Amino acid sequence: MSGRESVNPASPGPGVRLAALGWSLSIFLLLTFLLCAALGYLLPAGTPHLLVGAVWRAPSNVALGAAAAFALGWYAALVAGGLYNHFRGPR
Repeated sequence: MSGRESVNPASPGPGVRLAALGWSLSIFLLLTFLLCAALGYLLPAGTPHLLVGAVWRAPSNVALGAAAAFALGWYAALVAGGLYNHFRGPR
C-alpha cells in the first residue's frame, strides 16, 4: 500500500458533528423566524397571521421569538444528533 489506510465505506464514521448541526439548525430557524416577523411588519395591521394572538409589532416579542428559535435549533441538534450518534451502530 502507499501508506494510506483503506477506508471501508460500510463502516460508520465519527457520527454527526453536534456543533455543526446546532449552528446550522439554529441559524436556519432564526432566519426563518426573522423572515416571518419582517412579513408581519410589512403586512397591514389587521391581516391575520399564522400565530393567532401574537403581537408581531412589539420589538420585545420579536427578540424573544428570535432567541427561542435559536435555542430550539440547538435543542433539536443536541437531542436528534445525540440520539443518532448513540443508535447508529457499533463503532
